Amino acid sequence: MSEILLNKRKRNDESSHYDEEKEKCSLCNSMFSNIGNRNKHMQKAHGVDNRSSVRLRVVGNKTYYVCHRSGSSRTTGTGKRMKWSQSHKTGKICPAGMTTTNIDGYISVEFRRTHVGHALNMKFLHLSKEERDELAGKIKSGVTFERILDDIRKSVTSTECVNRFHAVDKRDLYNIKRDYDLDRDIVHTNDAFSTEIWVQEQMLLKEKSPVTYFKMQGCEKEGPLLKDDFMIVIMTPYQIDVLSKYATDRICVDSTHRTTSHDFQLTTLLVVDEFGAGCPVAFCISNRIDSVAMSRFFLSVKEKVGLISTKILMSDDTTTYINAWSNIMSNPQHHLLCNWHVDRSWRKNLIKIKSLTKQSEVYKACRTLMEIMDIDQFENSLECFLAMCEDDVETKDFGIYFKTYYSQRPKAWAFCYRLHLSLNTNIYLEAMHKKLKYCYTHGKQNRRVDKCISLLMRFARDMMFERTIRMMKNKPTFRMEQIAHSHLQSINIESSKIQKIDNNTWLVQSKTPDKNPYTVSFNNSENCMGCPLACPSCHICVHKFTCTCVDYKIKGNFCKHVHACIRVSEKKDIAINIDEDRATSAFEEHSNHVVQGSKITSIDQKESVSISTRFTALINATLGIASTATDEAKLKGIKKLDELMKILQHGQIDTTSSSGPHFSNLTYLPSHKNIDQQRFHSTKKKQTSNSRLTKPTEMQKISIMSTMNSEGQSNEVVHTDFDHVYYNASSKPQ
Repeated sequence: MSEILLNKRKRNDESSHYDEEKEKCSLCNSMFSNIGNRNKHMQKAHGVDNRSSVRLRVVGNKTYYVCHRSGSSRTTGTGKRMKWSQSHKTGKICPAGMTTTNIDGYISVEFRRTHVGHALNMKFLHLSKEERDELAGKIKSGVTFERILDDIRKSVTSTECVNRFHAVDKRDLYNIKRDYDLDRDIVHTNDAFSTEIWVQEQMLLKEKSPVTYFKMQGCEKEGPLLKDDFMIVIMTPYQIDVLSKYATDRICVDSTHRTTSHDFQLTTLLVVDEFGAGCPVAFCISNRIDSVAMSRFFLSVKEKVGLISTKILMSDDTTTYINAWSNIMSNPQHHLLCNWHVDRSWRKNLIKIKSLTKQSEVYKACRTLMEIMDIDQFENSLECFLAMCEDDVETKDFGIYFKTYYSQRPKAWAFCYRLHLSLNTNIYLEAMHKKLKYCYTHGKQNRRVDKCISLLMRFARDMMFERTIRMMKNKPTFRMEQIAHSHLQSINIESSKIQKIDNNTWLVQSKTPDKNPYTVSFNNSENCMGCPLACPSCHICVHKFTCTCVDYKIKGNFCKHVHACIRVSEKKDIAINIDEDRATSAFEEHSNHVVQGSKITSIDQKESVSISTRFTALINATLGIASTATDEAKLKGIKKLDELMKILQHGQIDTTSSSGPHFSNLTYLPSHKNIDQQRFHSTKKKQTSNSRLTKPTEMQKISIMSTMNSEGQSNEVVHTDFDHVYYNASSKPQ
């Protein structure tokens, strides 16, 4: 027989279940008064060989070892999930085992090698301690599960040498990771408890703590937040410095869901640096996104950096963020709505129009209205659009909706009111959320709050080093890559389509017929020494020229029309000067912040929480739970506490200080600990999905503009979509 697995079982008065079964024969169910009589019966009646051998070893006290498949399973689950795998317990007693007895420092061993009632089945075998240690070492070293499994399966040379180790799967690796406590992001198995322990440890850093505000779910009402509300605000010292430096220009704020399994949402505050890259400067995880919660979030930011007066605030298509920001900070000069969110709201409410064809027509009209660049033309077109919607019975309801929510605040969504602001959508936050979900959580659903916090801390650290790399190596950002892309596109613009007006002005014809040419102008007043947003081929930065196209006036990109004009003009000889001393000084200042920020906090939650804090928090939680536990549970807990006292006494540094554990520092017990273990729960309401529509083409925009400005005259409608049906004129349905 190959490997025999034996479980160490010490004699214990609690093992009444085992004591009742050990006198039963596993073959005929006969009952006996003791194990010896049962073994004799099995030898005589069933021919079971109970030969034993004796050997001496210097070990501890008397111990019993039994077969790991002997006995019945003790179910601890509630039965919610169906169990597909069979229990390794046979439900009967297997006589195989060992009994060791201490004889004056030596051990006599009685060994019963014969197994009865089961065969040697690989699926019931466990990994040996050496194998588990080997796998734990690889996991601790950072080897991925995929690589570990690949190495194990590569080691199989034939079907004859396959053993339990070759049957390792990801579930085994996760169990080893749990048993060896190798997850660096989890302090405790209880999500809420783990989060609270980490926060308590960070609060010891005082003004350098990254936790700006914390409200635990289940605590009593605190200010405007209710008992079931949860909120944590995180700002590292480096994020505070970046926010103070760039907050006066642009601030973006948005929330994303599915960061945890409790329907908590992550709200991020973000600024844009001189490279055109987004820099997240504050994180807020909360169960609600409304003016009350966001006001508390912004208040915690204000307590760190003071009053912020920003030029532009971009947010979701809701009044939640702007109302909270205006109440706590100050009114921004421009409040812009993310065009993607506005577009989503329009699509969602187009169901008010029953006709699918008119849904498409109205949507294209809305998009055309949004992209008008002239204010007077926009105002006239808006009036015509509202009148057209009101005159049609099918579009009247949508017209009322549009008039109520959008016609009263065109400065928040119309292109003509956001010229040269270089901000159109929340692309910076969308890219940040996408990177967090697919690069840090590897496209998997994160379930725990503490793990989400650890990922955010790691993300903030990496953003700090990415900015260091940009300053050191001039690594291109997305906006810098757009400059290079526009330069390549400008090559397709023929010189004949460029008309020079004077030394500083050009007209560039559009590819779309009947469309006005774009005007490109040279701006000599801008001082852009050392500007990183310069074309690597033209050596001229984006601030030296202006253009009337959407790409420049709305998105703030170095458009292809400017590149083409530089190519055919003498302005190509003008190159920006790079101030090396200024760049070096800025890099050294940034490097100092990086070093200081790296020393303040540890990214991994387990490393950032001391053993003393974890131990104290667990004792506090145990005391809180004990007040509501049953006497039977307390009795079992007492026996475990006796073992804990022996462990602590054995590991005391000063054995003369006390004969037992010292509980003087555990007298403080928070009120919210005197309940069952805290668990996070969802407070989110379910939402429905919306439909999809196509944006208008350039030809459709021209046709729609002509229709809205014709004061009721009939115009040709250009339709390029495949959302309609053609009929034979003679057989057209009535």
